[in-house]
Amino acid sequence: MKTPSPDLFQLIKSMNGQERKYFKQYAAKYSESRNSAYMLLFDAIDEQKSYDEEKIKKQFAGHDFVKQLSVAKNYLFEKLLDSLMEMYTNSDEALLIQKMIGRFEFLFRRNHIAPAIAFYNRAEQKANENGNLTLLPHITRQKNLMLARSHTRFTEKEWIENGMAAIEHTRILLNFLEYELLASRASVIFANPKFGYDNKLSRELESIMANPLFESEERALSFKAWHYFSKTKYRYLHVIGRHEECLNFIKNCIVYLNLNYVDNTAWQLTYFRTHSDLMNICVNVRKFEECGEIFRQLEKMIAEKYYPLPIIRQAFLYYKLLFHASSGQGVDEAIQFWIDNQSYWNEIKDKIEVPTRHSVMYDVLRLYFRKQDWQNAVITFNELIDHKTLNVFEAPARIYWLMLQYEIANMEILPGLTHNVREWFRKNKMMNPLEKVSLKFFERIPKATDRKEIAGLFEKLKREIILIERPIGNNESSVKYDLLEWIDGKLGKIKNRSRT
Repeated sequence: MKTPSPDLFQLIKSMNGQERKYFKQYAAKYSESRNSAYMLLFDAIDEQKSYDEEKIKKQFAGHDFVKQLSVAKNYLFEKLLDSLMEMYTNSDEALLIQKMIGRFEFLFRRNHIAPAIAFYNRAEQKANENGNLTLLPHITRQKNLMLARSHTRFTEKEWIENGMAAIEHTRILLNFLEYELLASRASVIFANPKFGYDNKLSRELESIMANPLFESEERALSFKAWHYFSKTKYRYLHVIGRHEECLNFIKNCIVYLNLNYVDNTAWQLTYFRTHSDLMNICVNVRKFEECGEIFRQLEKMIAEKYYPLPIIRQAFLYYKLLFHASSGQGVDEAIQFWIDNQSYWNEIKDKIEVPTRHSVMYDVLRLYFRKQDWQNAVITFNELIDHKTLNVFEAPARIYWLMLQYEIANMEILPGLTHNVREWFRKNKMMNPLEKVSLKFFERIPKATDRKEIAGLFEKLKREIILIERPIGNNESSVKYDLLEWIDGKLGKIKNRSRT
């Protein structure tokens, strides 16, 4: 039996309150009984926590639309998309340009050349302003067709110039698509939990970064291509541990952005993200004073005009938790911020990228650990690993899990838990030097019989961690510093007890 498609259910659940309200107003404009029936279907699906088609059929057994439920669902799906398109056309730049294109193409087909040209000029201006590379070649090609049909109204020079513009737009688009493809390939590697453990992935990344397009930012022919150049190179320098070079690179990127200001969403988003990347690398090189200054700049951007962009609000949540979890500053403030944003998090967590979701939960775990709120730390850890997708934060989270067991004095079961963690690493073929020495420590520490032996094991672990110079993959740098900080705290307590 064919499983009912959940697409309509997922679309409805992805809509926020304003979108739901707009759809109901949109549907109310059409008074036909057909639409009122579909509103019943909308409300019924909206009330469900998981999609249950059999329940829908029973609930509306006396209604005609249930006889062809798949048709009804498709109709409602299309009406929802029409409503969302109408709602966002005037605020979404790409949708607005496409609306203009539709208008000039409609006029062109009716041979209304003058008003078609007027809409063409508006669409071209808007596309240029917003750097919409994919639509510009189409727009200039359509103008070529208009010029050909109405050649008596235009000079040969205008025709040739527009044709050359179409070729240039296509060249710029091709350059952008090349960068986009390389950046996408690199992103897949960065997000792979086995990066840093698998030499094949490292070699593949090096081959991507050896592409001539990454030799210089001057090879990027558009702002969007430059965005992919800078984002990919930053992440590359970051994950291979060239932190000082990465820091200087990001600072140069901010200089570039200030010199090439464009008043559009793409620039705002890139400007915010670049500052966020700068903060991220400052965290890794432990420059927390500079990191705090950058974060205050992010808060200022949020307060001024950036916050309405959903993706920036998500990024702000992510970077605020990262800053406080890594620096140890304002831990109570960060936890309260997390609590205050729980409803927002529950709304977006299933819609955002999986690595971002795991990163947020990992930093919340670190915050609760710093606060010594062991109960919430356990809850957060379980939520992080409950997501079945293997992720880059699961390995360091499991080291935190063992630290947590030590803190709550689960010494009897700590050897068994350590064995389980070791088996998890073995099963997933993931274990770097930092994890290896950490697991050996947690296997030995329950057997220690006095403070001197415990202190000796902590000091040995500290020496071994310090010798691991090169961070591997995405997160070892932060785990290394967190472990060292934890070890120093434990040694300090042991020494204080010895004095008394």
